[in-house]
Amino acid sequence: MIDIRGLHKFFHRGQQNEIHVIDDVTLHFPEKGMVAIFGKSGCGKTTLLNVIGGLDTYLSGSLLVDGQEIGTDTDMIRNAYMGYIFQNYNLIASDTCFDNVANALRLCGVVDEAIIESRVMAALSSVGMEMYRNRTPDTLSGGQQQRIAIARAIVKNPRIILADEPTGNLDEANTVMIMDLLKAISQDHLVLLVTHEANLVDYYCDSVIELSDGKVVGIQNKTDATGYVARDKNDIYLGELQKHTQSDTHIDLTYYGELPPQPIHLTVVSYGGHTYLKINSDKVQIIDESSEVTLREGTFEAHAQNKSQTKHIDMLALPPIKATKCGKLFTLASAIKSGYTANFTKQKKSKKMLKACLGLFAAVLVAMSATFGTVFRDMKTLSDAYNHNVFYLWTPTADILSTLKEGMNKAETGIDFISLTEMSPTQDEKTSLISPSFETFSSPLYYIDESFQTNAVYFDIDMAKDKTLVVGKKDNLATNEMVISTQVADALLEGATYDYITTYQDLLGIFSHPIIGAGRGIYIAGVVETDEPAVYLHPFTLAQKRMGGLAGLDVDSAERFGQEVAKGETIFLVYDHSSEADYPKAGETIMLQGESFTVKKVVFRPKSYSDWLATQGIEKMDTVTYFEAKLAEEQPELSKENDKMAYEAALVDIKNRYIFDYYDVYYDQIEAFLSDFALFGTDFDVWLATEKKVLAAIINYCGGDAYYIALQYKEEHGTYPTLDEIEGLAHEYESVIDGLNRAYERYGEEYHNNVSYMAATYVNVYLVHESDYIALSNCLGETHPSAAHEDQYYYETEPMPLAEDVKPSAPPTSMTYSQLYRYTIIHSNNPDATKAYLSATFGQLTHPFSDHKAIVTPSDVRESLMTVTETDLVSKAITIVVLLVLMGMCMYFIMRATLLSRIKGIGIYRAIGVSKRNLLFRFAVENLVLTTLTVFVGFLLTSIFTRLCLSMSPLMTQIFYYPIWLCLCDLVLLYAMSLLIGLLPVFKLLRKTPSEIMAKYDI
Repeated sequence: MIDIRGLHKFFHRGQQNEIHVIDDVTLHFPEKGMVAIFGKSGCGKTTLLNVIGGLDTYLSGSLLVDGQEIGTDTDMIRNAYMGYIFQNYNLIASDTCFDNVANALRLCGVVDEAIIESRVMAALSSVGMEMYRNRTPDTLSGGQQQRIAIARAIVKNPRIILADEPTGNLDEANTVMIMDLLKAISQDHLVLLVTHEANLVDYYCDSVIELSDGKVVGIQNKTDATGYVARDKNDIYLGELQKHTQSDTHIDLTYYGELPPQPIHLTVVSYGGHTYLKINSDKVQIIDESSEVTLREGTFEAHAQNKSQTKHIDMLALPPIKATKCGKLFTLASAIKSGYTANFTKQKKSKKMLKACLGLFAAVLVAMSATFGTVFRDMKTLSDAYNHNVFYLWTPTADILSTLKEGMNKAETGIDFISLTEMSPTQDEKTSLISPSFETFSSPLYYIDESFQTNAVYFDIDMAKDKTLVVGKKDNLATNEMVISTQVADALLEGATYDYITTYQDLLGIFSHPIIGAGRGIYIAGVVETDEPAVYLHPFTLAQKRMGGLAGLDVDSAERFGQEVAKGETIFLVYDHSSEADYPKAGETIMLQGESFTVKKVVFRPKSYSDWLATQGIEKMDTVTYFEAKLAEEQPELSKENDKMAYEAALVDIKNRYIFDYYDVYYDQIEAFLSDFALFGTDFDVWLATEKKVLAAIINYCGGDAYYIALQYKEEHGTYPTLDEIEGLAHEYESVIDGLNRAYERYGEEYHNNVSYMAATYVNVYLVHESDYIALSNCLGETHPSAAHEDQYYYETEPMPLAEDVKPSAPPTSMTYSQLYRYTIIHSNNPDATKAYLSATFGQLTHPFSDHKAIVTPSDVRESLMTVTETDLVSKAITIVVLLVLMGMCMYFIMRATLLSRIKGIGIYRAIGVSKRNLLFRFAVENLVLTTLTVFVGFLLTSIFTRLCLSMSPLMTQIFYYPIWLCLCDLVLLYAMSLLIGLLPVFKLLRKTPSEIMAKYDI
């Protein structure tokens, strides 16, 4: 039945304490009979039995059970061929005796409850334990528990019974009883008995295999082992007692033993079909089926002589089971129940805290995922975050730009638009909208709502002429209006944090952040259908943007400053005229951006009214000369030389009476002065004086409030008041003086909406015709030094020679900051053709800075954007990984603590034949129960809260992004991680053999 050849096994292999516990053992076991594996403690007999029973492994050799190598499918072979009886019984304490026995059938794949019921009761009856079917093992004596273990071993009628010291924990009477049962079983089965008790071997075993230090040192066959009879103190042999009988017609009474000193009064009552007994003795025991006392006929000697002929276990009710698969002991329902019991009943405080931490970790993970989701959202929209048709070319010199212009509007280049910019092209520019409010919706608010923005490239409105208008307008665009693409509109709507901005129509009229160079915000006037992130501007506004970005060049539109020039003419505004020799003169021809212009006039910024008069060649009498002339006119007889005191007194009187007449003469050119002064600043008073002709603002630059009151007085009375009278008139004309404040209120909004009109020019600037201004914004070339900033930074770079067949010349070795960062935006209707053209024409152009490319393709922009996103992704991923590690450690220690207290039970399950897979299933379900009642609760509550916040406040969408798919991913991640981490201790434990687990292996 069992064939062992050359079997070897070691403990502590390769270590100093190595033990050769099975040393070249070769044995053959018969089909039936009781075979003892005998020897002293430590000789290897239990290890050999464990190896035979599949509870342990071996190093080399072969072990065949009915011709099958036991290592091929150990659990299946054990369940099909073997029943195991352990010294410590190894019964499941929480199961009834019935279920303990029935488990052996279930592990063989038997699922029919009727079959299980009949076989279990037959097995229990065979060992005399049928009346204890519903008890749990902890209510039984040692002998009774071992009989239940024997019933479990024989219920499936295995061909092999393995008994490891089955009587080691029993007294003599129970030992004999158990050995009698095993002897009876061995008549039809092979029983392998491990023992170190020589008397049991002598009385019961048919063969004896003696081991010493892992080797077989002797094999002995016996024919006279019929068993041993020990007198059971609970057995009463009636043949050894004196017998007394008494009978009548209805009662036959038999009395055994000594006669009692006092008569026994026994009352028998038959009534209603029942018989009742009443006895007067206190020391009476009733013998029934559950009593341990047994009445036996005859004497003990006769019983012992006839034992070998009478003891036999009838196995007819237990036919052999042909197991085809390893059955499952744990179902989903039982695993759920055990999971709840193990994790949520009688918990220690530390375990409760760990479970609370699991829920907290899940909540934090959801919050982190929601913030992390913004990265996924950015990656999701990355393809829309840049213009797939836009290239950037480094353009430090005019001939590079000229060559590029020659390639425009040609099929082989695919280029249909170019625009200079001074922006490092790591990504397309951003369009930021001002947060609108209901009270001041028509006024720009000068702060940026960074959440209300998107990437876009600025184009001329002509680029939108073939685009379909969705809403608003695209024709007759004003300089303070813009048209956006649907792609930009969608991005703005998605990023809007306002409930009242949900459609394209809602975007119309919203103010953008002031565009560089334009000096003012631009309103959204229309939306056109295109998938490009684009903003379309009036040509003049686009020119302002270009000029504002080209550091070192100061050219502006004369019309914007209220000046008139013809094409090819220019007006030179000199902010600081400390070195006039460097400036051109009126009528002189100069170069601006490679274009020729005639200087119409030169305007110097006036430091004061008197300074302006001097620059204009206008002479004005000073106050002394004017008042002396007035005195001479009125009192010619007075002379300073004749009567100095009278003359000076008369002069004071003349000044008192004619001071405001002097103002009329002296300030008669004030409006011309203010007109020139307005060209150099953004002063509100100047704007009121020049644009709105507000008298109070004009007089503010003359004699102030006194002159203003005098003018009002003269208008009413026909003459000016004296200087002395002015002080008394101040209260009377208080409302008149307040006129300037009222003008502030009246024109304040208009002034701020047209702030660009008074654009500050803190450098010298040339004013040109609007058409020239638009053209110059896209030109490079020779420029008069006076049109450039004085604070230019030059960088020395290495020479960059180009091949002779490449038309553009090499950039100069000394470049300004502006040249280093000057690029041209190139729009393409055929990106492949444009990329090939740029590579062929400008491929050898190299930027002096290694981190800058001369040619930037859409894919380069994408990589730049992705780098930022990836950096954010990595940083947030690290945070989440740390959180998951902490959560995993918490889960691991919870499961490890739970498992430590259950190692014995796991060892029993493995020993009786429960497969690793079924045990893993049980612990997986238990882990899922733990996860559901801790992690899932934290996840669910936080997810609901996050989703509610996102639905209630659009502002939250800028902080969190938590779509359903991300929510489900979190849920799957949490369960997967909890399952994996939670099962790690189980995996680690189940790697051990059943015998190692039963030895309480410390995980």
